[in-house]
Amino acid sequence: MELGSQTSTNILIVDRITDNIQITQLSGLHSTRAALDTLLKNSDYQYKQVGQQSIAIIRNKTPAQARAPLELNRSSTIETIEVLGHWMTGSHIRKTQNNAIAPIDIITAEQLARSGTQSLAELLKFTPSVSGNSTSTAVSNGGDGTTKVALRGLPANNTLVLVNGHRAVFDGLAGDSVDLNTMAPIAIQSLDIYKDGASAIYGSDAIAGVINIHMLERYNGVKLEHYNGITSKGDTHTKSTNGLIGKTSDTHSALLALSYYRQDGLFSRDRVLSASADGRAQGGQDKRTSASPYTSLTLPDGQNLILNTAPPADSITPNTHPARNSVNDYRPTTTEDLFNFREQTSTISPSSRLSLYGNAQHSLNDHLTVQSFALFSQTKAAITLAPTPIYTAFLPEPITVSQSNIYNPFNLDITDLRRRLIELEPRTQINKANSLYTNIGFQYHVGQQTIKTHFFWNTTQAQEHRNNLIDAHRLRQALGPSSQCLGQNIDGCTPINLFTSPQTIPQEQLAFIKTAESAKGESHIYGFNAQLNKRLDWQAKSIDYAIGMNARKERSEFSPNHNNSPSTIGSVVKAPVKSTRSILEMFSELYIPLRDKLPKNTLFDIELAARYTYSRTTTNNLSPKIGLRFSLTPSVLMRATYSRGFRTPSIRELYTEGTLEYSALNDPCALTQNINTYSGCITQSDSSLNQFLVQYSGSTDLKPEVSSNYVLGLHATPLAVPNLSFSIDAYTINVVNVIHSSPQTIVDENARIGAFKDFVRRDSNGNITLINAPLINIGDRQVTGADIHLHYRPTRNTTQYTLNASYLHSYRNHRNNHSINNELAGTFRDIAGSGDGALPRWKINAGFHFPFKNFIANYAINYIGAMSEHYRNTQGNTDTRRISSWVTFDAQLRYATSTHPFSISLGIENLLDRQPPFIASAFNDNYDARTYDLKGRYLYFTVGAEF
Repeated sequence: MELGSQTSTNILIVDRITDNIQITQLSGLHSTRAALDTLLKNSDYQYKQVGQQSIAIIRNKTPAQARAPLELNRSSTIETIEVLGHWMTGSHIRKTQNNAIAPIDIITAEQLARSGTQSLAELLKFTPSVSGNSTSTAVSNGGDGTTKVALRGLPANNTLVLVNGHRAVFDGLAGDSVDLNTMAPIAIQSLDIYKDGASAIYGSDAIAGVINIHMLERYNGVKLEHYNGITSKGDTHTKSTNGLIGKTSDTHSALLALSYYRQDGLFSRDRVLSASADGRAQGGQDKRTSASPYTSLTLPDGQNLILNTAPPADSITPNTHPARNSVNDYRPTTTEDLFNFREQTSTISPSSRLSLYGNAQHSLNDHLTVQSFALFSQTKAAITLAPTPIYTAFLPEPITVSQSNIYNPFNLDITDLRRRLIELEPRTQINKANSLYTNIGFQYHVGQQTIKTHFFWNTTQAQEHRNNLIDAHRLRQALGPSSQCLGQNIDGCTPINLFTSPQTIPQEQLAFIKTAESAKGESHIYGFNAQLNKRLDWQAKSIDYAIGMNARKERSEFSPNHNNSPSTIGSVVKAPVKSTRSILEMFSELYIPLRDKLPKNTLFDIELAARYTYSRTTTNNLSPKIGLRFSLTPSVLMRATYSRGFRTPSIRELYTEGTLEYSALNDPCALTQNINTYSGCITQSDSSLNQFLVQYSGSTDLKPEVSSNYVLGLHATPLAVPNLSFSIDAYTINVVNVIHSSPQTIVDENARIGAFKDFVRRDSNGNITLINAPLINIGDRQVTGADIHLHYRPTRNTTQYTLNASYLHSYRNHRNNHSINNELAGTFRDIAGSGDGALPRWKINAGFHFPFKNFIANYAINYIGAMSEHYRNTQGNTDTRRISSWVTFDAQLRYATSTHPFSISLGIENLLDRQPPFIASAFNDNYDARTYDLKGRYLYFTVGAEF
């Protein structure tokens, strides 16, 4: 085991060692093979390399058998001695999972294959510790084609993502979290989820924990794999083709992996749950919009009128009806004059991914090794939104339809006109990104000392294109006085008739106001790190320590084109951002086993760590950590940690001048009972409005978020039940200086007590026209809960049973002195309304793994607990409803030949075709795409071969 510790090699014992064997003592410098030759020289055992970084040891029963080549049947039972001394997530000192003081989940490449997933987003969505506001290609309105992960329900920027132990680069649109779509599963060796604060180990962002993606470092041979999947309804077709080739020897290794992934999209109309924005039939609220294909308007005297709806909009063809210019064509509006935009929106975006990964290592001598890897990925996602709506009174710069406009039949100035321009076809948003990770490192090992240094350069470049938008400047001209818009051939202006029937606006009028926009961004991180690891023997103890430094430069840039301004209707308006910052960090770590005076088979370990972060542009920080691990009995282990974490404000949070977007909010002044009851509600606002213009802005005065993390855990391996392991870890995370912008809180408190008067703008009708919601250090947050893990493998049986569960006991946000400290555990608050997402109290994943002959059966159960939500009921009052729990079942059968390296897997996800629970307050598609899966029953197969 010590050899495995020093060489990071898996030692596989094919025949159980039951006798005491005398091995030759080993000292000095040896290669792995030379060391094994010496150690096994006088024994009845031999060894053979059987995989990447894996060596099998088997008994020599006869001299002939000893000389025969070793062949392992793929269905044979192989007993594994876990390797001591891997470089593990959460420490700069070699450890194993059993030695980890803080809780860590390790998802191996085999487990990835069992899940049947071809993207990390799908895998992590059902991981118990993942909850809250992550994103994926299933998020359409408000999405950008990226996949983010959020641990403990905290924001995604509170989870640090590493690739091969090194900090990953943020997404290219001036983001502050990492897009996981860049990683191809075939090139992943394992995925570590470190469930504790780790700023003392890795620096900024590791408040909730760490996701460390270990890419393959060694492979010997060729591997080909193809995946094909489709729903039982015949849509969302997914294909993935992967290839891997590698060569390994005593002194060097090299590998190359190529992967292509493509998934078809799914429209909201394709599922009953998401087909309609009117959720009243399911016990929810009507979220259809007042901007319909039929023009509606408010006259100066307060009359609300709409163009008389003769045939339904979907039966009208171009030029079916002549232009309607008479006031007699209008009637009073009703509560049913709303538009179901879900008919044309996507709920799962069609996406593709091309990934290329390479890794090479070479031992220059017995002491020095050079390592390098590169990862390139190209991603694309397409989002479809309903045609652009026009709300003239609620634009950043409101538009008035002139009384002298040639098409205005009322001869009155109209400030509030609403119309959905279905003539322009649905809006499309295309997101593309290219990412490149490069890393070269040197490792020098002599005796019990190791020196490592790495140089890295990571970059992501992203583009976003949006089509079928409206130029507000030209629309203002086209709706203005006729004397100022005489025609394209006269003064370059074409008047537009918004008072006509759907699909009857001439193309030359549409061409004048139609526009598109694009934006591009870049994120870079480059620098180097170095560390020294050493083991000291002191008073019969082996003390490990590590010291090191990290110097890096981060650069982020976002550049909208000239059309991305308040003059664009139907899009989010973002301000340019560009900045660079340099960061220097020094760290140290100490691991001390205190066993000398304890009974046999017991232990008491202590771990100390600290990191100091220096930057000219942000506040400097010192993050300490202490961990303890001690035995209560030989089979019961306790562990406890305390750490301080921090997150430096991102470049976007510090320097963005302002982003304008429409957020889904509730205005308390839309409720009759609040008028003159709430001091801020003098006039009742329009209850049909459910999206409001919000201006977000950053600030260079932001302070870092700072956390205090506590973990207390118990790990047990009962002697009465061999091969059973059980652990439970309770955690508490206290975060202060939370960086947040909460427009819903601003609106609520403005209505209730008249607070934030300078932040909420209303018109003469009481309707909100603009909310200013700057990013500030808004308050504090406290999260408490527990993780439970169980693993059981019956004696002399290869069947394995596992259970992972996360229990969220409490989740509290204290925004400011005005807000109420509500309990959010077990609730849903949509991010579109500045909420924290789905926070179920229980999230469980369980299953079993059963090999028999050349087959392997896998079965998994995914459970998401019930939650509650606040929503506006059919009477217009705020009400509370229960969101039911959700259980899905996945099954897979895998066949692998024992004589030829061929395998085939057949699988079914969501075996019973259960749809997610209805959520009345969900902005997108009546469910939470960040937590649930809308596809339904999904069938797939995978074929592969290794040579």
